Amino acid sequence: MQEYSPEQIVKSTSDTQSSWNVLCVDDESMVLRSLKRLLKNTEFNFFAASSAREGATLMTQTSIDIVISDMQMPEINGAEFLARIAEEYPHCYRILLTGYSDNDSTVSAINEGQVHRYLQKPWNNDELLLTLTQAAERLSLEQEKQQLLKTVKQQNEALNTLNQDLEQKIERRTRQIRQAMTKLEMVNSQIKKNQRATLKVFYNLISLNENLGGKHAEQISELCELIARKLELEPAEVTAVQLAGLLSELGLLSLPEKIKTLPFSKLSSAEQKVFLEHPMKAYMALAPAQNLNDVAEIIKHQYEQFCGTGTPDGLYGTQIPLGARILAVARDYINSINGKLYDICKSRNDALKQLNKNAGIIYDNEIVELLPELIPQLEHKSLQASERMVTIIQLEAGMELSRNLYNDNEILLLPAGHRFTTATLERVQSLEKVYGRRHTPIYVLES
Repeated sequence: MQEYSPEQIVKSTSDTQSSWNVLCVDDESMVLRSLKRLLKNTEFNFFAASSAREGATLMTQTSIDIVISDMQMPEINGAEFLARIAEEYPHCYRILLTGYSDNDSTVSAINEGQVHRYLQKPWNNDELLLTLTQAAERLSLEQEKQQLLKTVKQQNEALNTLNQDLEQKIERRTRQIRQAMTKLEMVNSQIKKNQRATLKVFYNLISLNENLGGKHAEQISELCELIARKLELEPAEVTAVQLAGLLSELGLLSLPEKIKTLPFSKLSSAEQKVFLEHPMKAYMALAPAQNLNDVAEIIKHQYEQFCGTGTPDGLYGTQIPLGARILAVARDYINSINGKLYDICKSRNDALKQLNKNAGIIYDNEIVELLPELIPQLEHKSLQASERMVTIIQLEAGMELSRNLYNDNEILLLPAGHRFTTATLERVQSLEKVYGRRHTPIYVLES
């Protein structure tokens, strides 16, 4: 057997605990003195007991890590004593010192789990120190295990708390939408009988926010339906795409007002990133309504790009749900002519040119090619010319307003479609001079 010095053995012990309390129980004082000398100047603190009774008393007074007990003792033998220790102090490492005549009792004690190791008398000092070192390492590992379990428990509790906080935030942000979806479930039977009633319910839902407006959502929905029917989709698929168009901006209800009021091209990169989170918010809000799963999936993937650089999953080509590809084209066409994508309202032709420019990159080219045939069927009128912004001092007679013109008190001065004459031009310029707003933006049609 390889020899170890006491210093080498002690040095290899785990650093988890700097010292270990060892209780030695033997009715021979000479044995106890030998063990005390052996453990001197080591990491093992020596405690002695001359009987099992005395050892049991000492266990109640001191935190003992390792117990070494002789087999042959009066009243209670070592195996019985260690069996009691195992029951009352299961964390203690238990070593039995035996003579050659104690083999049967020793084997029985080991089999019953009363001891971890046994050494025969007379023992080898190196072997006993090595045994104690191994016991200390085992105890250290057990302590590390318990510490890890404690850490994991604390982290799990912290994670649970974080999850609860997140769930509460999501609940607060989507409460209005969930209430609307609950109402939708209640009228589900009516919706199946009357499609126009369904459009009205969703129109009211989007109209809750003044910066969104249900009319805009209806326009997207109408174009989605026209495209879906042209592609000869199944009736259920047409309905899903139609409803996805109507609810495509549902997630915007939880975003800051500034992001809802500015055109997308005028948002900063950080604001655009926040804006693009709205499909996922709508997807989460629609989760309780299982009959709208197809609609929720279309809304979720509406900003995927045909080339694969979109969000949230980077899908490309036909990996993107067909309904989401339809919605992307319909949405951006309507946003272009309504001034929600750029800072001006584009004409029908200019909006189509922009979509064609990005066909095969952002949009499905086959869907974009359908628009010239379908757009005339829309219930609303698209602009025949693009807008441009001018100021009061840039106005000229003959220019046509593309949007209503209001004063500071939100009083209508001139309606959209008005063509300026010399008289109305002078009247507007005189009013604006009074209020000092010579650079107020005015939207007119390109000549």
